[in-house]
Amino acid sequence: RDLHSFPTRRSSDLRSFRNRAKFERAAGNLNESIELYQASIALSEHTSRLHNYLIPYAKALRLVGRVDDAMKIVKEVLNWSSQIGAIPSEAIARQYYGLLLMEIAYSTPKKDFAKARSELRRAYSLHGEVGFTQGRRETAVNLFELELMAGNIPEAQKWLRLTNERVNNSDDASDAFLVNAVLSQLRANGDTDRAV
Repeated sequence: RDLHSFPTRRSSDLRSFRNRAKFERAAGNLNESIELYQASIALSEHTSRLHNYLIPYAKALRLVGRVDDAMKIVKEVLNWSSQIGAIPSEAIARQYYGLLLMEIAYSTPKKDFAKARSELRRAYSLHGEVGFTQGRRETAVNLFELELMAGNIPEAQKWLRLTNERVNNSDDASDAFLVNAVLSQLRANGDTDRAV
């Protein structure tokens, strides 16, 4: 599809393309989703290319196996946001960067999660600075997954308890309770529901 054939009313088109891209991604139409993200990015001013356009685009690229391209975009958002002090964008970029690093580390024989762990913990802290509860909850789930992959069960349980108030405030530490709690968090953290 020729992206230049899309309409050019900037602000409404930006939102329209992004919303349609999210819908297509959720429906599993990843190539259409990628085209729509590219259209929204092409219409945006460089300074407005915040995480809410580029990170979902990176997610779609990751889902079609273009991990290197996704990583490049996430690093661009991370560099830009940290240079200008855009903490919400930096937190989300670090969270997704950590998630990508975690997946890469898991696929290697060494399984060294140190860099992913560092990025995710920093993201968790930054989400706290700006009061983004959903970001903290999602990052806690990412850290739970990471520690589970690394075989650090007590640390994984610590992060699990930070995924939501219900878990954190419960006296029930049974395996069934904890497993059900994290499953509900992982479902809520899926790429479809997590889209910004």
